[in-house]
Amino acid sequence: PMDSITLHSIKKNIQVAINNYEPRIIVNDIKVNFIEDRNSVNITVVFRLDNQSREIESTVVLERLR
Repeated sequence: PMDSITLHSIKKNIQVAINNYEPRIIVNDIKVNFIEDRNSVNITVVFRLDNQSREIESTVVLERLR
């Protein structure tokens, strides 16, 4: 089930993956929201490159295909 523990786990796993596989970026925020009526998860990562000051925001929507 999608609850606050699952959402926190998704957020933590994304942070660990970024730290392990993309050391050139600094994560400022990760937002994970469940959209119940669409049965999907919205993930937004706000970050900046370690040699720049401009923030970048990237959003991904994970949806069930069935």
